[in-house]
Amino acid sequence: MSIAFASGSIEFLEWLQQEINARLGTTGHIQHTRASQLRYARKDSKKIFDAMFYSNNLPHLKRKFAKAQKIFTMNGL
Repeated sequence: MSIAFASGSIEFLEWLQQEINARLGTTGHIQHTRASQLRYARKDSKKIFDAMFYSNNLPHLKRKFAKAQKIFTMNGL
């Protein structure tokens, strides 16, 4: 499973990449397409997922949250 952030603003994605990488020690890469994407591989995605959902009381989309949890569990992350 990978996490991707899409934006029409390269500057925003570069800023987001710097912030996430500095805070979590990850390495993402930007794909330049019509809507550019900042993408993170499996292990870095798990770090980001854990940082985003550090508490069970945070608002989230239940279906997507459950799907991500299942994928990380299946992959032993």
